[in-house]
Amino acid sequence: MPTEISGSTGVNKIQDGTVVAGDLASSVGLGKVLQAVTASFTGGVSTTSHDFQNTDITATITPSATSSKVLALISSHGSNESGARTMYYSLFRDSTNLGNGDAGMGVFYTDAGVRVRASCIVNLLDSPNTTSAVVYRLKFRSASNGSAVELPPTSGTSFITLMEIAG
Repeated sequence: MPTEISGSTGVNKIQDGTVVAGDLASSVGLGKVLQAVTASFTGGVSTTSHDFQNTDITATITPSATSSKVLALISSHGSNESGARTMYYSLFRDSTNLGNGDAGMGVFYTDAGVRVRASCIVNLLDSPNTTSAVVYRLKFRSASNGSAVELPPTSGTSFITLMEIAG
């Protein structure tokens, strides 16, 4: 015997089995990738600044709805020159730091007298809440003025991929 649901929402009767999960998934589309933007970069930037500096690792995406999410995926590497050096990196949406303030999203540190290279990986699901073009850029800074750091180092390739996810 079918189950009937009645209510004051304009739907008088819905029988069991009338609406199935496949119907919902095909009509709603939540979580689907709507578009992807990707870019690769070679070469790098060096800084001794304590303020976050731009890298060439950047991409722009224009969400189709304000409810959309943007999945940002970045693969790069950074290096510290010899000596005690600390470098912080973070992802920015336009001028907004998506990391934890000055600490950013990650840190490279060495107290040895050797040059250190480390992976710089960012995986972030962001809610830009706009249908305007949005620029995502990886930035980095030295922990103190005078300590030279690079992101990415002059050799190697860095990648950024932005995916709009239906929300």
